[in-house]
Amino acid sequence: MSALVKITYPAENQIIHPGGLSIRGIGPAGRKIRISLREFEWPSGFWDLTIGNDGFWDASGAIVENGTWNINATLIADLPVPLAKDHVTFLVMP
Repeated sequence: MSALVKITYPAENQIIHPGGLSIRGIGPAGRKIRISLREFEWPSGFWDLTIGNDGFWDASGAIVENGTWNINATLIADLPVPLAKDHVTFLVMP
């Protein structure tokens, strides 16, 4: 069984440049997810959004600076759903 929610950008251990970040992924159409962005263990922001009818989602508006960052994407549900979350760690360097 594949994951219900998947972060497609940035990839695990990807190195990106500082600046604006658009986090993208896939999931079940019409469902709500929560995207959280952290630098190390310090919360930097989160978005609650609805996955589009095409199964794609995009969380834009974050600004990232040099360091190690983590993204969590979790399906919002009344009951826990197995494989309903994804996690990516990436680096920001000039």
